[in-house]
Amino acid sequence: MKDVWIFVMCGVLLGASYGCNSEDDEAPDGLNMIIVEAYVHSGEPVHNIRLSKMSSEGLANSPAVSQADVKIHWEGGEFALTPHSSIPGRYDGDSLHTIPDAGTIHLQIRHYDRQYTAQSTIPAPITGLELSQNVISLQGAQADETLVVLSWDELGPGIKYGLFIRNLPTGATPGGPISSGVQGNPFYQLSDGNQIELKAEHFSYTGLYELYVTAVNQEYIDLFGGGQPSSMRNAPSNVVNGLGVFTAFNGSSITLHVQ
Repeated sequence: MKDVWIFVMCGVLLGASYGCNSEDDEAPDGLNMIIVEAYVHSGEPVHNIRLSKMSSEGLANSPAVSQADVKIHWEGGEFALTPHSSIPGRYDGDSLHTIPDAGTIHLQIRHYDRQYTAQSTIPAPITGLELSQNVISLQGAQADETLVVLSWDELGPGIKYGLFIRNLPTGATPGGPISSGVQGNPFYQLSDGNQIELKAEHFSYTGLYELYVTAVNQEYIDLFGGGQPSSMRNAPSNVVNGLGVFTAFNGSSITLHVQ
């Protein structure tokens, strides 16, 4: 049994509070650097670019950065992102532009007179994703009891995988090893094998679970593989002139019904 890393794809990096305050219009300085939380998914539009200021403790902090110019580009394509109409600090692409299935993706951000850049290589796709059963019941199950096995085709030696839960139902509250907040409080263990045993304790609500498995790149492993950093100031980052992470996923989804 390999280690498991499960978390919900809906929150923000290190407890950042987006949407609470409007942007502070002061230009960035060395003590107020931008933290980037940027995830792109092969074959999908971009909806996971978030920018925030850094607190004196080195954590992502409100107010969010909502007045930056943000662009995604790769060999043969590029598009600009626009600020979200109601979520400060979030930048989205339109539905006509999707991330390619291979190659290197570049992120470019300009805020005042400072430019931030990062790049990430799209990992190999996940194939053969399957569940040992598609419907499970929590009734009478022990917390550490294995209820279902999730497996996929192995990509090769040294590859690590992340398991995400997508499209969390409205009002559902994750618990146990599944955390509330994407990077804010995840269950920090990566899987280095091609199957994961899911136990009763992984499921905090009944209903449909969209399970998304992807290979994870080194920049993601560097930042999150050893546990949540206490401060972003000295944490690994692949963002030039800034902090945080920009990384690409190339996963596959499967639906599990939990009763």
